[in-house]
Amino acid sequence: MQPIFSHVLGNSVLFPKSKIARLLIHLCFWIAFIIAHLLFFLPALMRGELTSAMICSYVLYYGKFVFIFYICSILLRFLRTGVNGAVLWLLLFVFCVAVTHLLNIISFKVADLLIGLENTTLSFEMLGRMFLSDSPKDITTKVSLVIFNLQDMQLLILPVGLKMVKYGMRYQKARQDLETQRVKKELDHLKSQLGPHFILNILSSAYVKIQDVSKESASYLGKLADIIHYSLYETNQDMISLEREINCFKNLVDLESGRQQSRVMLSIEQHGTVKPSYRIPSLLLMTLAENAFKHGIKNDSYPSRLDVKIQIENDKLDFFIENSKSHQEESPKIKPSGIGLQNILRRLQLHFNKDFVFHINETANVYSVNVVIPIALKDPLNGL
Repeated sequence: MQPIFSHVLGNSVLFPKSKIARLLIHLCFWIAFIIAHLLFFLPALMRGELTSAMICSYVLYYGKFVFIFYICSILLRFLRTGVNGAVLWLLLFVFCVAVTHLLNIISFKVADLLIGLENTTLSFEMLGRMFLSDSPKDITTKVSLVIFNLQDMQLLILPVGLKMVKYGMRYQKARQDLETQRVKKELDHLKSQLGPHFILNILSSAYVKIQDVSKESASYLGKLADIIHYSLYETNQDMISLEREINCFKNLVDLESGRQQSRVMLSIEQHGTVKPSYRIPSLLLMTLAENAFKHGIKNDSYPSRLDVKIQIENDKLDFFIENSKSHQEESPKIKPSGIGLQNILRRLQLHFNKDFVFHINETANVYSVNVVIPIALKDPLNGL
């Protein structure tokens, strides 16, 4: 029974498939929220003491929480991009109190203009007079208004609690998806390990034998062995050292461009300091390099170019790679925005939520990918 309830709650209510369904669910929730609080006046209704003015005034009063909730939600999304930890929640709390105070003033002002505070309940009228008074307020009145705003915020416990449940379920689902991918990756790795391991040993032996014969050939084999070793033994975790990834990326680019001889004009620029603590999703840059050669340069016999810019600044990696497109009319049907790039996008979403940039630009002659990600933040899905 519990799994069925959780499935219905998760898929149908917390994670609706369309924007219209999401809008309807939010609308129904807030209507139920207001009606539930108006049930406080049920005894007065049964005694015939409830007036339309009283109903309108309290609909305005409870309706303000809709605006408080969404204004604070928007602020939370804005602050999360630059503020973390206790400072984030302190700023959000202060802002929420200020928004509550402002909307209290607005709701009482609208009630006064539409129905008149004198036509509402005595408590509503007294509160309205306190908030709308133009005379300077003494310290006791100011403290009373602050306390009232804090008490008002208690009514946000239910919608905020549901929002936290939603985030918790989304986080758990992301962890499960990533764990499934990790297990599959390990199985595939174990199945294919024997062959590459044998090749790696052969390459290591060949490197030693030809080192004195041709340093260029030995360097080629050394880089190839390093890439195989990296993909075999160092990428089991989802996050890897940025320095190691960049080094293997450059080795791969050197090997591929070397195979194309003088046909490839290669440019790699790197700026900024790479700290040992910086980490990124494993094989991220390697996949982008492979995509550039596989779908652009490798399929063309004309002169080609590959431009790479690596910028490390403010604990962020700004990686840009651009390759010329194939001039052949009968190029492969697989487009650069295929499985490899889709997997990259999915991994970035799992690791960084929305705190990343993944931009693809394609023209008639060039294809480029720009990735901007944080490299010093803890990875919530990997416990780093």
